[in-house]
Amino acid sequence: MKHPSYTTIGDMSKVVTEYVLPAVPNTVTKVVGIPRSGLLPAMVVSFARHIRLGALGLGNIPGGERTQRCMPEDNGDVLLIDDTVSRGNNMQMAAKQLEANGRKVIRACVFLEKGKEHMVDIFGAYREHPRLFEWNLFNHGLGPNMMFDMDGVFCTDPLMLDDDSEKFGMVLGNALPLRLPKWPIGVICTNRIEKWRGVTEDWLKRHGVKYRTLLMNPAPTAAERRKHQLEHKVNSYKMSGAVMFVESSKIQAEGIARLSGRPVLSLEDNMVYYE
Repeated sequence: MKHPSYTTIGDMSKVVTEYVLPAVPNTVTKVVGIPRSGLLPAMVVSFARHIRLGALGLGNIPGGERTQRCMPEDNGDVLLIDDTVSRGNNMQMAAKQLEANGRKVIRACVFLEKGKEHMVDIFGAYREHPRLFEWNLFNHGLGPNMMFDMDGVFCTDPLMLDDDSEKFGMVLGNALPLRLPKWPIGVICTNRIEKWRGVTEDWLKRHGVKYRTLLMNPAPTAAERRKHQLEHKVNSYKMSGAVMFVESSKIQAEGIARLSGRPVLSLEDNMVYYE
């Protein structure tokens, strides 16, 4: 499978600012985002043009009193926006709902596949499949074909050094959740040693993380593991069919990418590293 492209929230905001905003006519007095992903670009447009913000199905999202005094009356055209448009069903239904209330609707999205330009009036840039967005990274159909680090990705990093003690096991068991995928994912590849499989499996079950395989570091002790910090993740990734490795550490992400020759996403700096 081809490696997916990766787009951050910052990338999205830049595309909206540079390509979507200049195409929005002055007749627009309200922007409506299609939940959930459409709320991100809708907010960028609302703040930049100082027009009213709405969410389909939720109505208006009011600002503070000072903000509302500066906004034009909500009696012009409506910009209906989503992050992407694939089949166009959501966009079509949403537009009909707004048009039924007597509003002229301008359809927009941030990213579009080539050949689907007829589905919208305005779009920002092309993004072809396979693609990953920062805002749907942990709820994506590619999840089963990806490999994920554990600490710093799904839960907080432990605040004590692994010394093979039961106290460290308690720290792992009480780790706070960070990002919890609600769709099934493929492989979790962690540098926790095999001794901590039970506490790791219990934590994942408790937080509803559905995965196919959990790969623990085969080193017998934490001290032995630290001698070969990248070996376990690099070898596991090279032998897998995963299209992306999601790693918490920038340094490790760079090393895994260099030694495996495959893309690794570092959540520390939100960058994808290649060989």
